[in-house]
Amino acid sequence: MKVLRPPLIGLLLLLMVTFSIKNAYPVRVGYFNLIDSFEIPLFLLVLTSVLVGMFIGTMVDLIKRYRLRKAIRGQQRVMGELQKELTSLRNMVFTISSRTQNPSESPDDR
Repeated sequence: MKVLRPPLIGLLLLLMVTFSIKNAYPVRVGYFNLIDSFEIPLFLLVLTSVLVGMFIGTMVDLIKRYRLRKAIRGQQRVMGELQKELTSLRNMVFTISSRTQNPSESPDDR
């Protein structure tokens, strides 16, 4: 992957530069007369839209990762408690079975 990274970055930069050169003409941007319309080069509008979309996607992904890590921690806590309970139950079975198999008592004594 390290070998592919520089050529891919170079290709991406080349695409951005050629896109910027070909789409340098201004476009008018406005929103229902709520804000004054203004002119901006098309490539800046597209680039800004892509960057905002990437930012929003990253934030959504970070929130999901945080929730998953929190759920994993909770499940690990529950798993630890259940393992402790299982160990205590196994020890209890050994204690009960060792009491019933006491060699000092014979079956006739009961």
